[in-house]
Amino acid sequence: MPAVMAERQRVSDPTDEGVARARRDWWVAALRREGAEFAAAAAAADLDDDVPTCPGWTVRRLVSHLSRVHRSALIGVVDGTVEPPALAARPPEDGKLFGWYADGLARLLDVLADAEPHLPDFWPRRLAHETTIHRFDAELAAHARAGGFDPPLAADGVGEVVESMLGLRAGDEPLASARGDVLVECTDTGDRWLVRLEPGRVRAERPESRPRRVDARIAGPAADLYLVLWGRLALDPAEPGRTRRGRVEVGGDRALAALVRTG
Repeated sequence: MPAVMAERQRVSDPTDEGVARARRDWWVAALRREGAEFAAAAAAADLDDDVPTCPGWTVRRLVSHLSRVHRSALIGVVDGTVEPPALAARPPEDGKLFGWYADGLARLLDVLADAEPHLPDFWPRRLAHETTIHRFDAELAAHARAGGFDPPLAADGVGEVVESMLGLRAGDEPLASARGDVLVECTDTGDRWLVRLEPGRVRAERPESRPRRVDARIAGPAADLYLVLWGRLALDPAEPGRTRRGRVEVGGDRALAALVRTG
């Protein structure tokens, strides 16, 4: 959640619970907004259209995937677990696909609202960004261009990757044997993370000032970093199957920097 929003919440509700509630409400609002925009973009495309940012995927598969994620997340929210469950049942035939998606999103939003105030941050945050990134994918498929991102939300999505998602696969190669420090900086919002890669472990810190020495650095506007770290924008301009080159600078060990991504 943006620092300004957190500060305003402290004024109106100076409790830790109030700040946590405002943060979760912010993610749920993003899920609601981006979920509706995803549906509009996907409906504007043909279900057989390719999704440029998801090689080998059609719009049909994209809609099916996101709805299955939404429905599966219901299990995690209800059970109180942060372990991603298996994807939900297969989607229906084409004529019922968008209704199935809308129903799944509505049920998810209802469950998230009912789960307050004890809901962990994991699910609202993950679902907000999963849906936002796939909204971008759907708009590219439908219109050959996609809308942008609110910088604070994009910066939070960068944080979601380095603070949570990388840790879930720290035991998988090539992360499992990686070692080094990568500085990730949003040049427009001022957010920065020092990502420490150790064999089988990933730690993300929020240093107040820029460290003097790191092994690699990735820096750029939050929206571009968001797309890079979620695998939608190429870190290397020669990388195939991705979108345009962004305003992202990479210094130091590029191979190490490339590990601080998902997707």
